Amino acid sequence: MLAAMTTLIYPTTNFTRTEQVNIVRGDGIYVYDASGKRYLEGLAGLWCSALGYGNRELIEAITAQLATLSFERI
Repeated sequence: MLAAMTTLIYPTTNFTRTEQVNIVRGDGIYVYDASGKRYLEGLAGLWCSALGYGNRELIEAITAQLATLSFERI
């Protein structure tokens, strides 16, 4: 029997033992599943900087860097 999906997804959540969730898009601080349900995305900060989805300033900086030099050897 599968457990009901909670409102929190932990890094240790075993999705084979819970309801399956399919995250398909992000917008700002939220992510959305395939059925359109919105979740507050709070896990990114555990492994990287949480800068939000669709952050125009970040997208423009990345685009400018890719147009200049997409790979740099150190």
